[in-house]
Amino acid sequence: MRSRRAISPVIATVIIVAVAIAISIAVAGWLFGLWGGFAGGTPQISVTNPTGSASGQYIQVYVTNDGSGSDELLQIDIIYGNQVYTISSGGSVEWPAGTNTTLPATIEANSEGWMKISFSGAAFAGSVSPGDQLQVKLYFRESSTQQFPVTLGP
Repeated sequence: MRSRRAISPVIATVIIVAVAIAISIAVAGWLFGLWGGFAGGTPQISVTNPTGSASGQYIQVYVTNDGSGSDELLQIDIIYGNQVYTISSGGSVEWPAGTNTTLPATIEANSEGWMKISFSGAAFAGSVSPGDQLQVKLYFRESSTQQFPVTLGP
């Protein structure tokens, strides 16, 4: 009968130390948010300063992500009376953590986070007047849906 040899104590110690270091790095990265969205960081989307124009047929808002994870804008609904106009981003619009992002052609935005949503193609576009109120819903993949009213100016 043949006897089997175990690995040497030196090699075993090196393996144990390497595993301990790898686990330590992973835990430190998770605790300090070094891995961003990969580690399950939480996006914190906020929408402020909504304005709109009846004659220009647009809505403008300021969108920021102050969280530790990225988020994607999936869809925008503009509600006027009983009509809903939907703009789909096709899942290609992302708000990285701590930044503002440019949006696709149907929506204009700048690097400071201002987002301009044109509703000139909507069925109700010609029927809005200054003082009318629209409801806007922004649907994000990770964070909650943001809903807010916009009173149209001239």
